[in-house]
Amino acid sequence: MRTSTTYRPLQVLRRMAAAVLFSAISFAGATAQTDFEQRIAELGMQDIQNDWSDSTDITLPTPTCAYANITGFSSLPARKTDNYKGWIEVYDGSGNYFKKRIFASTQGKATMGYPKRNIKIDFCNDEWVGEETPDVTFGDWVEQDGFHLKAFYNDFFKGTSVVSYRTFGLLSLGRGENGRIWERANLKKPDSRALCYPDGFPVVVYFNGKFHGIYGWLLKKNRKNMNQKKNTPEHIHIEGYPLNLPIIWDGVINWKKLQVRTPKDLYDMDGKKYDDESPTELMDETSPYYDLATDDDKTREQKQNSAKVKQYLINMSKYFAEINALISSGASRAQIRAAIEERYDIPSIMDYVIHNLLTVNWDGVHKNYQWFTYDGKKWCIAPYDLDNTFGYGSYRILPPGQYDNCASLARQSFYHCPTTWVMKFYKPDMYERWAYLRDNGHINADIIYSLFDQWYHAVGEDNYALDHAMWPNSDSLRPDIDREPWSQVPFDFNTFKNAPTWNADDTYEKGTIVTLYSRLYKTSKTVKGVNPCVQYGYLDSLARIYPYMKAHIEAMDTYMQYKFTSIPKSYILNVTSVGWSTLCIPFRFAIPEGMKLYTVNGQHPTGGLKLQEVTEPEAYKPYLVQAAPGRYELTGYTEEEPDNTTGLWTEGNLSGTLSPRYVPQGAYVMQNHNGHLGFYRVTEDGKVKMGANKAWLTLDGAEANSFALEVDTTDGITTAGEMPAIVSIHDINGVRQSRPGKGVSIIRYSNGKTIKVAR
Repeated sequence: MRTSTTYRPLQVLRRMAAAVLFSAISFAGATAQTDFEQRIAELGMQDIQNDWSDSTDITLPTPTCAYANITGFSSLPARKTDNYKGWIEVYDGSGNYFKKRIFASTQGKATMGYPKRNIKIDFCNDEWVGEETPDVTFGDWVEQDGFHLKAFYNDFFKGTSVVSYRTFGLLSLGRGENGRIWERANLKKPDSRALCYPDGFPVVVYFNGKFHGIYGWLLKKNRKNMNQKKNTPEHIHIEGYPLNLPIIWDGVINWKKLQVRTPKDLYDMDGKKYDDESPTELMDETSPYYDLATDDDKTREQKQNSAKVKQYLINMSKYFAEINALISSGASRAQIRAAIEERYDIPSIMDYVIHNLLTVNWDGVHKNYQWFTYDGKKWCIAPYDLDNTFGYGSYRILPPGQYDNCASLARQSFYHCPTTWVMKFYKPDMYERWAYLRDNGHINADIIYSLFDQWYHAVGEDNYALDHAMWPNSDSLRPDIDREPWSQVPFDFNTFKNAPTWNADDTYEKGTIVTLYSRLYKTSKTVKGVNPCVQYGYLDSLARIYPYMKAHIEAMDTYMQYKFTSIPKSYILNVTSVGWSTLCIPFRFAIPEGMKLYTVNGQHPTGGLKLQEVTEPEAYKPYLVQAAPGRYELTGYTEEEPDNTTGLWTEGNLSGTLSPRYVPQGAYVMQNHNGHLGFYRVTEDGKVKMGANKAWLTLDGAEANSFALEVDTTDGITTAGEMPAIVSIHDINGVRQSRPGKGVSIIRYSNGKTIKVAR
């Protein structure tokens, strides 16, 4: 990680000036802190280790949960045409900070109707000209100069879409070498970080210092993440709304609805620069403005590229008819498959179909997919805009019975566009692919639940409470309320298929069942003009995910003609930038390279924790994990659960849990306080909740408030040292306090360090 910016003179002077100003305000008795500043102080993030504000190249670890404050304008953008000039300051939770100028606008079509909208931010280093932009890199993402802040208004988790993207990533992991789509294209000097789909992390957004909500900080659709070059005519990336048969697949291109996102600097038939936000027909040799003799070299190349891209797209638009003609000619199955594989990247289409069925992405069978090519001939597909997955539909949560209905409809809907070739000519291959993913533990209910669980606890229940209070009308927070004489009945697909849709002008006899908002309602008496629904909603929760996924994957197993010979298990362990975590999972696994596991076996005479490295982890045993930051897929096989009446699993001084539960008073939990990672004592029952598959520390007779995680192997004994103790606490006037109070408190530690904390 780059640290050269930490001690630059300008930044030191800036922070000293800010500290002097802050002290002057405090001594005057004023409370000048915003809600954002108070929250940053509460979380201990105000002690900045690296200030990147003046950097043109920012490289940070992927935040567990970032905090951002947007300023510079009185209201957030509300229209597509809005393009506000402002600032954003970001704390990543690991001691990194930056404040940058931004252009802010809205993003997305469907979310424009919600009170909490997506925000598109583009960074600039100049005075809001946009010609000088920084490169910002998080973790193993490609660098970008702008990102999307996704509101996910009707999503309880504010990150279901990200979990769905990461589920697609599991399918890529399951392919091993050449798993990512671009790896099969034989590119020259590719960027190994390109995903071909977005990823994200949670960010708590404040606006002008006031809490505004939980967002997802996501990669946008960008050629770098697709591993495509800006001006290479063979590197084409298209989309449309929707991108279905009438748009391109039936041989006649609707240029007004087909968006060519890459390459850039193209021309249209009228001699104007091509704009993918308002698409028009691309230029070719028949345009009166295709006069290469009078153009400069740059313009000539761009017009020639336009004609090349257009021809590639025209050729692709004929693929569907060409393959159908080959089928009609009586060609063999081998000949048909060879023709398909010449035109399409079958592995990506197969993974797209499996992922779509797995996540019940019914919104992705006719749109929200990305089609792209690296040679102008063979086309690949990847998912995008995955809000309507894992039970969500039309930006709401569907009733439980509708899950299977959506999956059934998705299977039927794949019989159009290029996805049809997988369903018709590659079903045995798809069944084999599903069996591989299941047998090797890449896909199961546990691993997908763990992705939701990690996102949920990264956000934190306190932030969810703030968001729910700020946006209480989200459908995911409201129950369904029926209106007499109607009442909901359990969902049944055949009933749903045959029932009429409720209409205010129709009369319904007693016992009639109608459909409305994907629900089934039955009337207890003759009725007309009475809407069956008073309030539409669904109370979502983390507890919904595991049983839903378990039942849905069982249905997928049946559809894919798969039966277990054993039950594989998987868990995704997310190690943040602090390099430590805890773990308790119900299966054995091989320790990944670069990871170490420890048990805690009492205290060393010096007061530190005594750690014992483990080389062969066991099921149902809690461990302390040390590893480089990243996501690690741990796989194994089902083991019989030992007798246990408490739901806790112990090994040495660690206690592990397979499901979320509160940590008892006196135990120690791993936390990052003010840049100090360690085990901190829990002072009260029912206050600190541990996430699933995690562990805490219990030490009888321990008196320390905390233990640091700074491994020392002196004399061959591995220990974790005791954190420095608090010596005294004073207010800003020097009066001693028992604990930090409102305003500014000065805390002195036993190691000589003094910090200021503002509340």
